Amino acid sequence: MKALVAYHSESGNTQKLALAIASGLGTRAVSIEAVEIQELQGYDLICIGTPVNYGAPTRQVRDFSSRSRL
Repeated sequence: MKALVAYHSESGNTQKLALAIASGLGTRAVSIEAVEIQELQGYDLICIGTPVNYGAPTRQVRDFSSRSRL
């Protein structure tokens, strides 16, 4: 199974969790800003990590989700 862990982190906490999850899955964790939408087609599993702002994902994650149609 090919997996990707993409994250947006403001304080570093989400990044730490993303790295731990990626390590457990045997894959890489990358900042959501560095993910190319075209490369998402090759993954069986995509995990997205985000801080929660006012009960919702951050704007960066919402924009990414909209662009990639996840």
